[in-house]
This record gives sequence, C-alpha cells and structure tokens, in this order.
Amino acid sequence: MSNWADEIKRESDELMESLVVLHKAELAYMEAKSKYERNQRKLAETMRFNGLESLTIDGGYKLAVVEKVHCSINKSAADKERVAKWMEKLGFEAKVKRSATVAQSSIGELRNAGIPFQEVLDINTNSVKAVIKELLEGGMITTEDIPQGCNYYQEDIVEVHS
Repeated sequence: MSNWADEIKRESDELMESLVVLHKAELAYMEAKSKYERNQRKLAETMRFNGLESLTIDGGYKLAVVEKVHCSINKSAADKERVAKWMEKLGFEAKVKRSATVAQSSIGELRNAGIPFQEVLDINTNSVKAVIKELLEGGMITTEDIPQGCNYYQEDIVEVHS
C-alpha cells in the first residue's frame, strides 16, 4: 500500500474506534440519566409520604419536591383539531391560533371566490398544559375529560439545589 492509503486506513480505524467509544459513553449517559430520574421520583414519593417538601442534606444541598407537568399534542390534524375545539368550547379560544396559507400557485385566484387554502392550526402546548393544570386543580375537569390526542401527565420529582 502507498503512504496515503496507509494514512487513510489508520485514520479510518481511529475514527471507528472513537465512534465506538462515543456510543459507549452515550449509552452510559442514558443509563445514568434514567437511574437518576427514577431516584428523583422514588425520593419524591418517600418525602411526600412522610410529609416533607424539602430538606437540606450534607454538603449544603437542598432537596425539594416539585411537581412536573408534561403535555404534548399528537401531530395528526384530527387530534390537533379535537384539542382546539375542546379549548374553544371551554372558553380558551384566544389560546388557539387559526390562520390560512395560500399556495403560490393560487395567488392569482385571490380575486375569485372559492380560493383554495390550507388551514393552519397552532396551539401552544404550554398554554394547553396551563389550562389543563388549572382546570384539574380547580376540580372543573378530571383526567378523563382531557381530549384524545392530548398527552398530559404530572409527576413529583426531587430537584437538587446548591
């Protein structure tokens, strides 16, 4: 083999070795993160069961139980529309953004009635999350009332503060 071929072989071997190291490090990180998150939930449950919301531990760290709320809306148009109509029915129509876009090829048809358009529906997930949390806490809805296509859950975790 020539010098350049030897160099390419050596460098490609180094690249592949570093890729294996990277994948192993990513896997170790994901496993450590998963274990940490399980421990956050487990300790939060134990602390709440024993009436504790926070405590200071050795090293001056403060452990605090906090509620985390997660919400997402499925990407399908039907699910988005279902959540939008639910929000509007509850009086939160200001949180639902409806607009239309017109295809470039249809601009000439703007003067005619019956313009082809595509409706764009945008709902801020944080707004939906806030509405659901408020309604649940106020006892105005139960989790069964949350529309299909909207994924919502709450969990207690422990955060570490220095």
